[in-house]
Amino acid sequence: MFRLVLLLPLVCWLLIARTPRTRVRIAVPLTLLTLFEAATLEGWTLHNRPAFATFIAIHLSVVALLIWGMATETEAGVLDPLRKYLGWTATILLSVILLTTSFLTALFLVGA
Repeated sequence: MFRLVLLLPLVCWLLIARTPRTRVRIAVPLTLLTLFEAATLEGWTLHNRPAFATFIAIHLSVVALLIWGMATETEAGVLDPLRKYLGWTATILLSVILLTTSFLTALFLVGA
């Protein structure tokens, strides 16, 4: 069940994005970051132990991609007001959740 949470940024992005070109430009890196995060959580990378710096880097990259994607969609003018509001709200909430998760993971791994 927890692994489904890793797909949350990608699913939200695919629901919000309207232009096909921007959808693909953001979805491909988000998918790769999600796969790398899952592999790191499973211990398949980084010498069989997750590193907190990796989680922070992944989550910062996801946040940057989501903000860039929403800015691009907003600038293109293809979003109706409700979709724009929901998109920015989801981006901000996901950013807070991801960054909080990565820093708590970092504190847990450093403290362990």
